[in-house]
Amino acid sequence: MTLSVTGGTLALADTTGITFINSTANDTNLLNFQGTIGNLNSALNGLLYTPSQDFGGAVTLIASINDLGNTGSGGPQTASGSVSINVNPVAHSPSVTNASTLLNTQTTDGLVITPGVLDGSAQGYYQVAGITGGMLYLHDGTTAIANGQFIAFAQGLAGLKFTPSLNSTAAGNFTVQAASTASVSGLVGSPVTATIAVDGPIINFPGVQTIPEDTALALSSSSGNAISVSDASIGSGTVTVSLNTSSGSLTLASLAGITIANGGDGQSNINFTGTVAAVNAALDGLAIAFTSHFTGSADLGIAVNDVSNQFTATVPIGVTPVAHTPSVTNAITNEDQMTTSGLVITPNPLDVALEPYFQITNITGGSLFLNDGITPIANGDFITTAQGLAGLKFTPALHSSSPGGFDVQTSLVSAASGLGGAVVAATISVIPPSAPVNSVPAAQTVGYSMPLVFSSAAGNGITVSNSDGGVQQITLTVTDGTLTLGTTTGLTLISGTGTGDTGITFTALPAQIDAALDGLVFTPASHYSGTAMIQISSTDAQSIALGNPLSAMSSVAITVSAPPTPVLLVDSGLTIAAGSTAMITSSSLDAVEMGVSPDQLVFTVTKLPSSGRLELAGQPLSVGGTFTQSQIDQGQLQFVSISATATDDAFSFVVKDAAGTSLPAASFAVHSVAVAPPPTPLPPTVPTPFTPPPTLPGGGTGSGGSSNLVPVIQNSPISTDQSSTAADNSDASITAGLTTITNLELVTVPVDTPQASPAQQAAAAPAPAVPPKSNAVPAHVNVTDAAPPPAPAAQANPPAAQPVAPVFSGNPAATLSHSSPLWHDLDIMQQQANSEHETRVHIVAGTATVVSVGMSVVYLVWAIRVGSILSSFLSSMPAWKLVDPLPILDQASEKIEGDEEDEESLESMVDESRRMAA
Repeated sequence: MTLSVTGGTLALADTTGITFINSTANDTNLLNFQGTIGNLNSALNGLLYTPSQDFGGAVTLIASINDLGNTGSGGPQTASGSVSINVNPVAHSPSVTNASTLLNTQTTDGLVITPGVLDGSAQGYYQVAGITGGMLYLHDGTTAIANGQFIAFAQGLAGLKFTPSLNSTAAGNFTVQAASTASVSGLVGSPVTATIAVDGPIINFPGVQTIPEDTALALSSSSGNAISVSDASIGSGTVTVSLNTSSGSLTLASLAGITIANGGDGQSNINFTGTVAAVNAALDGLAIAFTSHFTGSADLGIAVNDVSNQFTATVPIGVTPVAHTPSVTNAITNEDQMTTSGLVITPNPLDVALEPYFQITNITGGSLFLNDGITPIANGDFITTAQGLAGLKFTPALHSSSPGGFDVQTSLVSAASGLGGAVVAATISVIPPSAPVNSVPAAQTVGYSMPLVFSSAAGNGITVSNSDGGVQQITLTVTDGTLTLGTTTGLTLISGTGTGDTGITFTALPAQIDAALDGLVFTPASHYSGTAMIQISSTDAQSIALGNPLSAMSSVAITVSAPPTPVLLVDSGLTIAAGSTAMITSSSLDAVEMGVSPDQLVFTVTKLPSSGRLELAGQPLSVGGTFTQSQIDQGQLQFVSISATATDDAFSFVVKDAAGTSLPAASFAVHSVAVAPPPTPLPPTVPTPFTPPPTLPGGGTGSGGSSNLVPVIQNSPISTDQSSTAADNSDASITAGLTTITNLELVTVPVDTPQASPAQQAAAAPAPAVPPKSNAVPAHVNVTDAAPPPAPAAQANPPAAQPVAPVFSGNPAATLSHSSPLWHDLDIMQQQANSEHETRVHIVAGTATVVSVGMSVVYLVWAIRVGSILSSFLSSMPAWKLVDPLPILDQASEKIEGDEEDEESLESMVDESRRMAA
């Protein structure tokens, strides 16, 4: 087999079983070899073509084979073929020129990249890498080239630009490598390096410098932070150095060999000239002192100039703050008591913005706490600014009056590394218990029934003081009167309420005690004159806890003067329902005089009321009429309203004692309140005859054995709309205003009634009923008809019809119905009384029993000034119109039968019925 190619060499992949002939060899441009078909295929599988050096273009590989007649028939057989190969040209290593420039100056020439000779004008790329000592740009001087960036052949031929690092004379460098494509995979050849030399003065300076506040900075070679200059181009020539700082003053280490142009030591800037050696001597040990308490950034600026170049540099300097001395207030407390004020730690004004910490050390004489009084502070603890400003608390050692204390130092961090400033000490003075001191005024005088106020403004104030300033226990007692504190704020009351007490005990601090006693009011007992005494006992509360009470006792005598003339203590007036009667009691009208009994104080009426009348023991009073305070106290004075509408009225009077001493004329106001008008009466009804009972309610059974109903008034406790003091033994009394009767009830109760004969029934036929009067009655009373009991089974001799009595229900919101059967039934009773004597006796007895019970209720109502019920009740009964003062059953028998013996009052009837019942 024969293989041939131009522009390169061929190499078989495997020569096993292969024999080269015709002086050919492997890895040449012509191969002539033979072998078996298997050997030939192995040799060709991996045939390698290698182009000649720097060759590029198209080539053809030609192959031919001869079987040498070893296969088939017909002699040797041949075959041939070819393969086209395109060899792409590649870039080769370029060349690049170096450049030079001045300090801080961009290059103006050089840095031209030229393609390899074999590349000619072929298009390719360069990868730029390894840029150091400055910044590399395209030829325009502004388009930056980054490390690893690819540029075109044409951009390289135009030349690049290089700018050295600021104030640096270090040489700049970068590398260039050719590439067939603008990617790493297209790189060929070897990289070449370009160098940029930088000429000019050089400043060697340290990095960032940090110093504490109020500390000078020294820049020296011994400290490893010296500043120096160098400039190889000037040799023994001179350079000019400029130094400046914004927050401090400069001092050169040496002035030898230099000339100061402006500024100088102790100033913020210095400009001087000298040789490189002289300049370096002046800079080695340069000192910078900053403004007092300055903190923050204060850079040092440096500039060096030779004939043609300038080098500038900056040394960053940071001045860090330090802690300063704080202040702390002392405190005073009582033995065994925690401090309540003081121990406030205030940061130095220079540290306020830093919010520093405080370290607490050297705690002695007790225990230290945060302001809550609970969180303890141990030696060496750090607390925040806020906790210090809130104030600390200190508890002395138990039962010790030795002073306590602790030390404070500021730290910028909550660790010892931030400590700064001086250590300050706080002292806690401990005061042992001491006895209080009472300050009381001289004996006092007060008018009869007049209060006495103790106050500093009046010059009779009572105060309690104690040098230990702690809690005191105060006990106040008084005779013949009561005490009321000026205030109870801040007090802990042990006994008493602080208002109207005969004895008060409380604990408080001195300031709160003085506030409570400033305005203390003594009120004499009612109708008392003479000498009263206030006792003041003050005890140090701490001494009580220690078992050794320290006390002070004081007293103030008070003379309560007797009234020189009668005194009208109460003249509050009266409120009454229009058309009703109300009692005037001492709770609304009361005159007193020391040493004079109530029956010697005489009221004389000087003007009568216009809408009512004034009655004494039931008798009207006229102008000039008199009554005594004793009669008022006994409930004998009353006002009777004769108006049906609301009115404002009054009567006038003067008061004299037995000696003839009188009070100025006064008036007693009466306000009448209108009540709802009564309903329209119903027309008369025909009475139902009934057989009178043989006995009173609760008595025996008649011959008939049947049960009848008789009215009974029941009452229960009465509620009033004003507090009052009973003037008699009744359940309640009213001093003024209206009374609400909540539980007055008239009910029907069964009684045993004998069977009446026909004659008796005919004789008991009632006369025609007369309609009752329409009179106003007090509100809150309701009269209803009680339902009759169920009808009994039919009997041979049925009993007479049983009457139904009215019932007073307890509904306080109801009103009295004047058409109620109550009035009708009572008329029937009156008419039946005109029949036979025996029947009349039974009727009178039963009715009298009912009325007697009712009278007790009426009297009670009268006693509580709601007499309108009685007046309305009586005026509404036709049978009772002709009798007075309290008609019950008029002399009906006289009018009907002409029997003088039957003319009896209700009172006699009641007595008779009770005797019969007995």
